[in-house]
Amino acid sequence: MLNAIIIDDEENSRIIVRSFITKYTSDIKIIGEAEGVESGVELINQSSPDILFIDVRMQDGNAFDLLEQLGEISFDVIFITAYDEYALKAIKHSAVDYLLKPLHPDEFVKTIEKITTAKHDKSFNINRYGQLIQSLARGEAPRVAVPDLKGITFVECDDILWLEAATKYTIIRLLSGDELVSTKSLGEFEDKLTP
Repeated sequence: MLNAIIIDDEENSRIIVRSFITKYTSDIKIIGEAEGVESGVELINQSSPDILFIDVRMQDGNAFDLLEQLGEISFDVIFITAYDEYALKAIKHSAVDYLLKPLHPDEFVKTIEKITTAKHDKSFNINRYGQLIQSLARGEAPRVAVPDLKGITFVECDDILWLEAATKYTIIRLLSGDELVSTKSLGEFEDKLTP
C-alpha cells in the first residue's frame, strides 16, 4: 500500500482527486490533505508520503515553492493543475506526471500504473535514470535526457539527426526515423549539446 497526500487550495479539487484514488486504485491510501504551501510542508514532514498529488497555484504560493522547502524529495510528485505552462518546470522538479484539470480517468489510471510499476520494480528507476551515469562511467557515447509529458528518454547524441523548434517544444529527429517531442525549448538543447 502506498501512502499519498493531496495538496490543493480548492476543496472541490481535493474531493475529485480523492474520489479518483478511491475509484481507480486499491494500492493507494490517502494519509492527509493540505490546502497550501505552509500546511503542505508541515504535513509532508510529519507523514513521509510515497506520493504527492499537488496543484501548482495556491493562495500562499505555488508547488515549486513547497518542493524547494523540502530539500531531498523521496516521494513521487504528480502535478494536477488547470495550467499547462508549468509542464517544463514540473519535469525539472522530477514530476512523475503532469495532469490537467479537469481530470480524465484514463490519464489518471496510466499515471497510477506508472507509479506502481516503479514502486514494485526496484530496478525501474536505476534502469531509467541511471543509464546516463553508467554510460558516462564506461566511456560510452554521450547521451542527452529528453523530457516529455510522459517521462524521460535518454538518447545517444550520435543518433540525433536534427532538432527543430515547435513553439515551446522541440522535435528531435533520430537516425532510426523516429521523432521525439520534448517539452524543452530548442535553446535549452543548444546549451546541452554544444559542441
